[in-house]
Amino acid sequence: MELFGPNHTDTAKSFDHLGTLYALLAEYAKAVNCLNDALKIRETAYGKDHPDVAKILVTLARVQIDKDNRDKAEPLLNRALAIQKKSLGPEHPDLTRTLNTLAWMYIYTDNFEKAKPL
Repeated sequence: MELFGPNHTDTAKSFDHLGTLYALLAEYAKAVNCLNDALKIRETAYGKDHPDVAKILVTLARVQIDKDNRDKAEPLLNRALAIQKKSLGPEHPDLTRTLNTLAWMYIYTDNFEKAKPL
């Protein structure tokens, strides 16, 4: 963090990677903290509607799903989708990851009607 500073986008990338690692280790509180730090930096650096913000939102949502906090995951995914559709267009391949995560969450909760169109 000292090389670039606490608010540099490369620092956000490090927080993103560290949060993903913590999630894989099932250390969800640490993962959420790191991902929230990455989110704050990217929102400040790029604005709240940037595709890189959407990527962090999807990763954060996946952690919430793994923690069985699907009620917290759904708004994150919906926000990510809105950002991606607006900034990248509705046919961009990055939307598939977000749509897949949302569909997976719905299937996991036996909400097949919401999952089906995704």
